[in-house]
Amino acid sequence: MRIGIPLLAAATAGAFLAGSLSSVASTQAQQTQRPSVYVVNFIKANPAKYQEYLQLERETWKPVHQERIRAGQMRSWALYGVQYPFGTSLEYDFVTIDTYATLADAERDISAVFAKVHPASPLSDIGSRTEAARSIVRGEVWSRIDSAP
Repeated sequence: MRIGIPLLAAATAGAFLAGSLSSVASTQAQQTQRPSVYVVNFIKANPAKYQEYLQLERETWKPVHQERIRAGQMRSWALYGVQYPFGTSLEYDFVTIDTYATLADAERDISAVFAKVHPASPLSDIGSRTEAARSIVRGEVWSRIDSAP
């Protein structure tokens, strides 16, 4: 069976248009799902409680953040350790970056999520242990203004 040139040209143009539109739709969906608010915490660990701080982040706070992500209240969370520069006068040892869709999500109360993840551990007790293990040197809130896929 032979397909005529006009039919082949129309089919090719239709396929191209469909592919272009799906790329645009995919890009727009990615734009709406990308985080637009970043909360950056610069953290100095208490030297006497350095390992306790890391343990609290990994075993206590990370599961809370994972639940917030699962519930759609947060986009991502990451803990970074400073590699360079180094020395005793270093202002901070760690940085956490929390990403959210909106500022309202960033300001959301986490008590209910914390209680769900750690029902046997009061948030006030964990908060006190966390504050004893580290200090937040400074925090910054960044809002995305523009981006390219």
